[in-house]
Amino acid sequence: MKTIKLISKNKVMLLIITLLIINSVSATAYADGGANSKLPADLLFHPLRNHVQVLMEQGIIKDTDNVLFHPNRAISQQELVLILANILNQHQEQMSGKWNQTMGYNSEHIQSLSQAEAVSWSANISNNEQGNFYSNTELSYLEKVFNQSTNNNYKAETIRVFANGLMSIKAEDFQAQKPASAEMVVDSLFNVILWQVENDVKLANPQLNGNRSYIQKIATASVAEKAEFLKNSGIIKEKVYSNKGFNKAEVAEMVTKYMAYEVQAVDIVYPDKNVIEGPYISQVSPVYAPVGCEATSLLMALKAKGYAKDVGLRQFLDAMPKTTSNPAKGFVGSPYVPDLSKRTRTTIFPPILTKFGLGYGNVVDISGYNPYQLKQLVLQGVPVVAYVTMDYKEPFYRWYTIEGGVKKRWLSNNHVVLIAGYDSISNRYYIRDPYNVKNTSKKLEYWIDAVKFDRLYNERQHAVAVY
Repeated sequence: MKTIKLISKNKVMLLIITLLIINSVSATAYADGGANSKLPADLLFHPLRNHVQVLMEQGIIKDTDNVLFHPNRAISQQELVLILANILNQHQEQMSGKWNQTMGYNSEHIQSLSQAEAVSWSANISNNEQGNFYSNTELSYLEKVFNQSTNNNYKAETIRVFANGLMSIKAEDFQAQKPASAEMVVDSLFNVILWQVENDVKLANPQLNGNRSYIQKIATASVAEKAEFLKNSGIIKEKVYSNKGFNKAEVAEMVTKYMAYEVQAVDIVYPDKNVIEGPYISQVSPVYAPVGCEATSLLMALKAKGYAKDVGLRQFLDAMPKTTSNPAKGFVGSPYVPDLSKRTRTTIFPPILTKFGLGYGNVVDISGYNPYQLKQLVLQGVPVVAYVTMDYKEPFYRWYTIEGGVKKRWLSNNHVVLIAGYDSISNRYYIRDPYNVKNTSKKLEYWIDAVKFDRLYNERQHAVAVY
């Protein structure tokens, strides 16, 4: 068994240290996660943090999005393929000269091949003594994978994984950026275990290694039966042949168990209450931007995390991308001029707001997070820009026409605020509301009942976080 020893800390010290760390993360460097590694900021309080950290140290997980890992995001098919390819690399020394020739090709070589050469090369590797995973009639699938791979750097890994039979889907069905289904994850993990058995590679997990004959026996069984076997082997926690899918952290946990790495559990300690320090910025004085709540709230969040120190509101608003009708492409109209006709939806949606914010700091679109996840983030010291309604009134919808004459039904009484704190005892959020139009001489900061706030937030679940 391979053993990875991680630094243990008592609950109080863990809370103090991680709070200090998360506040020191910059836009260009990982936060220090201990154990001689750099840990993405959004893993610091995650219960499966150590599983991801071990795989990063072992080279099984290599690529992260700047300083973030996005542990709760559904794992994509390409991310799953990369993990499988890196697992194959881990076993290279154990192959004793029988190493499949697919391992001898790098990205540069594959990218230099013509389509015909790629198909010919794929035919050779699929018909060698190790493989026969693809018949001659199936070889065109690898050509399609070769052509449609969204990232040139991953073509070698993608073809390698398919050539070794680790993906049960047809190559023509591979969609790099689409989430991998639960069935796909289970089947692929079982296939890499089967690959080890068929290539006489020892399985580090003793329970798996003791069931080598049974693994071969159920090689053609249903995904449900394979899932049950993995559950009984302690690899997965429950039957998972549903459509729910797995997030990235959950897949990391399964891989560490299959690889038999020793991983200490994370004892997450959240404070009962946390208010994130930061400046208050009004959207109506001295800069008058009556419909600029999204960018104003984001600027408050950025400054709370130490970004955009010398950036003023007008400069920030002027730099925000603009468009004429579609808030998915930029802010519609001008943040300084409300559309009294209500013909346009003067707002900017989270994805494009996030893209804009990334020019200033670590901004993440967390749309789809439920209220419980928002509360966890705020208790960790992560400010959240949340889309609700003006004055917390009932949502009101209108039809809007965007480019091409397309009709969209969107919420009309939109307002965006900054969640800067949370009290779990009273179940209230601390809000920095940029629209202090009733009294511009005072900050509009207040506590609000989370039940009331959550109901309006859940109307769309649009949110952006700054780490």
